[in-house]
Amino acid sequence: SEGDSLALNDRGKIFVDKENFQPFTWSLVDYGNPELEAKILEVRQTYSSYPKREYDQFFASAKTSVSKALIVQAKGLLEDKVKIALLGDDDLVSLVLALLNPALEITVFEVDPDILKTITKGAELLGIKNIQTITYDARNSLDKRFINKFDVVLTDPPYTKSGFGLFLKRAVELAGYDQRLQKGKYIFIHYGASFKSPEKYL
Repeated sequence: SEGDSLALNDRGKIFVDKENFQPFTWSLVDYGNPELEAKILEVRQTYSSYPKREYDQFFASAKTSVSKALIVQAKGLLEDKVKIALLGDDDLVSLVLALLNPALEITVFEVDPDILKTITKGAELLGIKNIQTITYDARNSLDKRFINKFDVVLTDPPYTKSGFGLFLKRAVELAGYDQRLQKGKYIFIHYGASFKSPEKYL
């Protein structure tokens, strides 16, 4: 290895070719779909309420909501019958995921009844039938029937150390680990911090 270059022996080259690695995408900005964005915007304008500070809500733009779902798709995780949990969904990412593949099994865990209503009404508007909604406060223990049951978990936690830690803990509980296949699950944590406050990331 010299500088930014890397030399592989024959065994390494075979491994890399077999794995079919893809470049890492560093930003949500690189993803978009105007048609899906228009659908999410329609749901927002028809049913959505205002963000509630008591739930630490900040609604994302339609483009960001779509980008979050497209990242999961780009990772190859939206195959039929994949079980996806969203721990909080004020950005309506569940609707985008369902539009990308109606054969997914999507469950939204959300404390705000207005968000749950928006998701339910939005699903009706868009003809979506593969989303289940659960009223859930992350401060409470999860029902045992949901532990270790999901292949993919998405969350956009409160932007505090304790909020982040709690939501990550719940995400790990929902995903678990497949002992039989020795295969890990996937957790997507969306976390926003201004370039002016990089310490928040740390």
